[in-house]
Amino acid sequence: MDDLNVLAAKAAIGKMITDGYFSISAVDKAMKLLGCPRGGNEYDILSAIHCVNFRDLDPALYAAIPGLLNIVLRNDAIDWGCVFREPSTAPLLEAKKQDRGIVAWLRR
Repeated sequence: MDDLNVLAAKAAIGKMITDGYFSISAVDKAMKLLGCPRGGNEYDILSAIHCVNFRDLDPALYAAIPGLLNIVLRNDAIDWGCVFREPSTAPLLEAKKQDRGIVAWLRR
């Protein structure tokens, strides 16, 4: 896999996180770059929350986003598990505020 593809996928997901709302467009772009197939229930769930502010999501759905992304962005060349570590205790926006989790990982 091309390193530039991985960097661009990280940038797309990172922008989504810092923008504060879910974007299926960012996920689609990352999936295309990483050669991930579209479809499946996990993708459908993420697609349904397109453009929804993270603060407006049910807490259970919000906490599930890292795991859902981990499934749809699967790729043997990238350990997505390290990107979305501790999703139930370190949600995406909390990670942004505390400069840890995915935001800190994306800055590496």
